[in-house]
Amino acid sequence: MPTLKQWIEELTDGELVEGVVIGEMGWGDYKSESVPNYVQQPRGILLTWEQALPWISYNFEEGIGAPGCNAIIAWTKTWIISVLRFDGLTEPFRVPRNPLAVLPEMPGGHWLQDRPPSQALLPSLGAIIDRIDRDVTAAVSFSRELLTHEAIPDEKMLDHLTEVRADMIRVRHEHLLAEARAARKKVSDEDA
Repeated sequence: MPTLKQWIEELTDGELVEGVVIGEMGWGDYKSESVPNYVQQPRGILLTWEQALPWISYNFEEGIGAPGCNAIIAWTKTWIISVLRFDGLTEPFRVPRNPLAVLPEMPGGHWLQDRPPSQALLPSLGAIIDRIDRDVTAAVSFSRELLTHEAIPDEKMLDHLTEVRADMIRVRHEHLLAEARAARKKVSDEDA
């Protein structure tokens, strides 16, 4: 698991960090409970590298789902370094601080093109599936509430909500079925 400190250091090209500003989590305070001393963080204040280190040295999950780290901006003589969310993934990026002849990158897109081998993603697969399962379960519950609400404007929207809810339930059941089959196969393989 990375830290913001590590990400910044990887992108400085050895230059000194001149300043850091810490922001909120990527989705407001969501997941802030996993950040040590989140409430005391000096957010929105220009800090020296030394002042920022205690606040950006925590480990966080960079996988699918809500960002597990604060938004940040860090400056070196040549670079501005920050964090972005793209397609559910958190990753660092940098841009030149001043006009500079460099080959521009498109932040967020390279993970899809140069993504790690599937085997490297396996350890976090369980967490990804659990997150999807929780989201689908919450969406099914929310859609049930919407369907019973009196303020739905017309029959067409009611039909659409009913179809979406049915699709979500079908996906959840397919996931549970696949999980049960995998567990059965595992037991069968262990017995063999």
